[in-house]
Amino acid sequence: MNYYEVKNKLSSSISKKAEVDKGVKFGENVVIKDNVKIGKDTIIGNNIIIKEDTIIGEDCIIENNSILEDTLISTSSTNGLPPLIMEDNIRIGSNVVILRGTKIGKNVSIGDLSLIKELVIINQDSVIGSGVIIDSNVLIGEAVEIGSKTYVSSDTIIEDFCNIGINVHFKKEELLVSNNKKIDENRIIVRKGSKIGSNVTILPGVTIDENVIVFDGSYVIGNLESNKIYSGNPAIEIENCN
Repeated sequence: MNYYEVKNKLSSSISKKAEVDKGVKFGENVVIKDNVKIGKDTIIGNNIIIKEDTIIGEDCIIENNSILEDTLISTSSTNGLPPLIMEDNIRIGSNVVILRGTKIGKNVSIGDLSLIKELVIINQDSVIGSGVIIDSNVLIGEAVEIGSKTYVSSDTIIEDFCNIGINVHFKKEELLVSNNKKIDENRIIVRKGSKIGSNVTILPGVTIDENVIVFDGSYVIGNLESNKIYSGNPAIEIENCN
């Protein structure tokens, strides 16, 4: 049985195959496709599209003009990817696009104008700022903060309790060694508890160890050791916190 706190507007299209729990509120021009599940007391804003198989938990808020569970990597509607899953108490800003295969944990907030691509995992209590792009196959730990206008390249791992500043750029490109042989492993890893300042650039293949601090405007070209402070272009150690 489907329940609606407000009557569906004539401009909205809600599939009969969708499962909508008690207390869910819809705005104008909402499109909900087949096999979508929406938990109780969730609020869906205006001009929202929720694609097939999406699962949304309880007490979520999805603001205006957002699209949930699209896909960019194929013209196919599903391309064999798992559905988008959103757990309870998630806040999605306006004009956000979240692609199929992504999983978002409890109490996550995603700011306006952000793009979350396929197969991203964002664990609970994390905060994603406005205008952030998170590329495919990224893993974000618990209680991570990512500042606005940051780009996180595909395959990046950001562990628990990290803080990423505004306009940070995780670069994704092919590197060449002296014999022009391509290096396939470009993954960037930011270990637990590290803090990356604003306007920092991190090159492919870099690992930033636990509890590192990188000052604003730094350019990180190599691995950074734990419990140290780095600054500059290129980023060099300026203080040992041990």
